[in-house]
Amino acid sequence: GELLRALGGVKASASLLGVPLGHNSSFLQGPAFAPPCIREAIWCGSTNSSTEEGKELNDPRVLTDVGDVPIQEIRDCGV
Repeated sequence: GELLRALGGVKASASLLGVPLGHNSSFLQGPAFAPPCIREAIWCGSTNSSTEEGKELNDPRVLTDVGDVPIQEIRDCGV
């Protein structure tokens, strides 16, 4: 969003896309709740955000969070 525009419209080399899918599970629906937990772990202040190549995951030119795929609509269709 705004930060990328301020940086001249650069695009990240990688994107984080959440897929909260758990409807195939016959009992436990845990995977559907994973994307926000993964984001919390990645953006936590105590996380080591440096990669082996010396890139910083906190830099929006390296990693951009693009949100979640709206899976809820699929469940409503009986899939």
